[in-house]
Amino acid sequence: LANTRTTITNPIIAFVMWNMNFHAEHHLYTTIPFHNLPKAHSYLRPHLKHISTDGYIGVHLKTLRYWISDQRDALQSAVNNITNKKRAE
Repeated sequence: LANTRTTITNPIIAFVMWNMNFHAEHHLYTTIPFHNLPKAHSYLRPHLKHISTDGYIGVHLKTLRYWISDQRDALQSAVNNITNKKRAE
């Protein structure tokens, strides 16, 4: 699965979330009961593309940094396009 991730987090958060931190496993096999998701993870881990070991805060910070970088690149591209058009005039 390439469009969903599993986030390794502490046992308390996993319990409160009914093991939905094993999100990729849940989407791959939706009929697995929540209490068996950690066992499914042990079998599926080598086949998963996105596994975050930074917890939820780490995932959100990484996503925010990526988004900010993407916005910065888009803004720079727009400025370059405007500058190039003015030079061509």
